[in-house]
Amino acid sequence: MRFIILFLLLVPTASLAQGFAVSLDADLNGDGLPDQARLTEIPEGGTADLAILLGQPDGSLKQDVIAKALVWVGGDGEKPQLFVDENGALEVFSTDRRNPRKSWTQSLTIAPHNGVFVLAGFSYDWFDIGTGTIHICKADLLSGRIEFGQRANGVSDVGVSETDVTVVPIDVWVQSFPKECEPLEF
Repeated sequence: MRFIILFLLLVPTASLAQGFAVSLDADLNGDGLPDQARLTEIPEGGTADLAILLGQPDGSLKQDVIAKALVWVGGDGEKPQLFVDENGALEVFSTDRRNPRKSWTQSLTIAPHNGVFVLAGFSYDWFDIGTGTIHICKADLLSGRIEFGQRANGVSDVGVSETDVTVVPIDVWVQSFPKECEPLEF
C-alpha cells in the first residue's frame, strides 16, 4: 500500500488526466488586470480550443472568447504551448514532427484590436527532408506584410509582399493562409 501511494505521488498529474490542457496568466488586453488563456483538448481529441478569460476588478475571471479547434494537439513533445511575445500579444505555438517529410511548426499571434481578440499574425514553416528545404512564411495581418520563401543548403530566397488582409476575430478564423504561405503538397 505504501508503494502505491509513493508511486501516485511521483507520477505527474498530467499523465493521470484525460486530454491535454495548458494555461497562461498575463495581462492580454492591456487593462492592467491579470487575464488567462487556456488551451483544452476537445473530447474527440486531435485539436484544442482556446479560451481567453479577462480579469475583473474583483479578481475573478470572465470568459471573453472561445476559438474552437484552434490548434492541433500532437503526441509527446508536440503539445501546443502558450507564450506572451515582446509586445504583450498571446502566441499559440504548435508543431508536428512525426513525419520528417512533412514536419511543420505554426505560431498564431492573438492580440486585442478594436475591442476584440483577433488573429494579428502567424508564422508557418514546413520542412521537406527530400530536398532539404525549409519553407517559411511570417505574416503580420494587422499591417498586411508577409515574408515568404525558402532556405536550402545555406541559401535563402525570401520575399516580402504587402497585401490587403481582412483582420478576423480569433473565434471565427478558419485555418486559411495568404496564397504566399499555402503549404506545399508532398
